[in-house]
Amino acid sequence: MKDRIFIKSLIFGIVVIIIVASSLPSISGYNISSGIPVTNEDPIKHFLRDDFVNAYYKFDEGSGSTLHDSSGHEYDGTIVGATWTTDTPSGSGYALDFDGVDDYVDFDDHAQDELGFNKTDDAIFSFYFKSSSSNTGIIFSESRGDQYGYLPGNHFALHSNGTIEAKFWNANCGLSLYTTNSYNDGSWHYAEIFYNGQMANPYVEIYIDNEFDTSQKRWVCYFWSDEFHHADFGRNSYDYSDPYDGKLDEFKMILYEGGNDQYPPIIDGPVGGVPGVEYDYTFEVVDIEGDDCEINIEFDGIETGWIGPYEPGTVITIGYTWEEIGDYSIRSKSRDYWGESPWSNPFIVYIGNQPPDAPTIDGPIIGDPGEEIEYKFNSIDPDNDDVKYYIDWGDDSSDVTDFNPSGTDVTVSHTWASSGKYSITAYAEDVYGLTSPTSTFQVIMPKDKVKTNYFFLKFLERFPRTFQILNQLVDL
Repeated sequence: MKDRIFIKSLIFGIVVIIIVASSLPSISGYNISSGIPVTNEDPIKHFLRDDFVNAYYKFDEGSGSTLHDSSGHEYDGTIVGATWTTDTPSGSGYALDFDGVDDYVDFDDHAQDELGFNKTDDAIFSFYFKSSSSNTGIIFSESRGDQYGYLPGNHFALHSNGTIEAKFWNANCGLSLYTTNSYNDGSWHYAEIFYNGQMANPYVEIYIDNEFDTSQKRWVCYFWSDEFHHADFGRNSYDYSDPYDGKLDEFKMILYEGGNDQYPPIIDGPVGGVPGVEYDYTFEVVDIEGDDCEINIEFDGIETGWIGPYEPGTVITIGYTWEEIGDYSIRSKSRDYWGESPWSNPFIVYIGNQPPDAPTIDGPIIGDPGEEIEYKFNSIDPDNDDVKYYIDWGDDSSDVTDFNPSGTDVTVSHTWASSGKYSITAYAEDVYGLTSPTSTFQVIMPKDKVKTNYFFLKFLERFPRTFQILNQLVDL
């Protein structure tokens, strides 16, 4: 019960978008340089893998009254009346033949919390069927049953006109959709029914023989996996009506409990650069369920369109060139069959010359008036531009150096004529005229009255912070 409350409180469905994969538009500025083939597939359902298989009935027994589950969960069914046949989609192995009167396979022992699922789960049902019957017959059904009937109940049925119905229902609300084409032509057909669970309006699609046939999205009253008590092949599971007249093979149920969440790709690359240069950015595909995904990338509001699909963990490299100075952003998102992720947080890139860092100043913090003292200045420029230094010595004099390579020490000497406390201030400028923040360095030229403390003061040079504090407190 606690699990059920938790699910009801926290599970959110994922919006499924249009599943036609768009072709890659031509957008000036970017270049896919990874060498990974770019293909577009339709529909995206082909990206799915066979992980999360909840139940899989291969119908390969050929004899006996037990239909075995090959998923590893052992959700076995009991065959009642249905007979084995070698008429199969592949031309080998076995299938089950239902007579349309009283044949069925019973899964009641596995309906609750096993074959049953929640409204907010995602599921794929697939199976082969063959029939020429003009009577309505239910291929698979699960329900609460007894006096509750379809409260809730789901089924897949072949109707008298040959259309396939998928129904997901509870109380007085749900969805029921029918294929546009008829399939009671006595040939084998492959059905795939995709249920995309959401808190509001679940979305269901039907594919027959790998071709999209129909879809529907609408409100469904809430239902939960523990509310199902009956499940059958070949008949309605709650009142045993509408027996199926035809053959059935290879029934599989893939279940993503709580829905199949999507995460945007992980973006990495340079955070700065200069106009006219192509920079490479990587996008790592993420999908915790292991589904193949397409990705869409947005450079400054212009989308590449959906490209792929790619396996999870694939890193796609895309080169991009900005022609103008400015701040830019890159975003990305991914999608598999179930839907798409939100856009990633913007990856900010600054294109243009960036100012140098504030320079470091290194040298003695004490000296004698009239003594020439050397100081080293060093600033790193993010663009590796040459820099020069503007120096104010704090005694109404200043110096400007020549340009020097970024990150190299530049030595400049100065002489203070009289005793006192001085603040050296300096900033760097690159070749494009952008300036750094200012750095400050405190220097003292002691008065004659403290000459006897000269060696003590020189000792304090080894502890610049202590010296600076003392300098503020004592009139040296």
